[in-house]
Amino acid sequence: GVEGGQETFPISVVNSDGTIEKKTSLLWGGMFYRFTTDPFVSIGGLQLFGQVLGGATMSGPMGKLTTGIVWQPDSRVELMLGVEGMMQSYRYNGDWGHGEKISMTTGVAVRF
Repeated sequence: GVEGGQETFPISVVNSDGTIEKKTSLLWGGMFYRFTTDPFVSIGGLQLFGQVLGGATMSGPMGKLTTGIVWQPDSRVELMLGVEGMMQSYRYNGDWGHGEKISMTTGVAVRF
């Protein structure tokens, strides 16, 4: 699938004139693969999932690993709760650097 978003990820960006600008929000986009188990009927139809995402930000490449639970109250709506790790890379003075974070994540998906 395809996913994108904006999230808190404090970074400092070096502008073309050499000034440093602090940014607290990161816009990103990428493609993902998700594995979901069959529903566990005994616990209300909950499903476990794992997801791998590769993508990009304005500063460089990024990736996410997510795991959690999914509940599908009907055939078109899906509610998700999980934990995700994110790594974002950037170039500074010709060298590559990176930043990481781990966070809780929630989501709602609507299928068309």
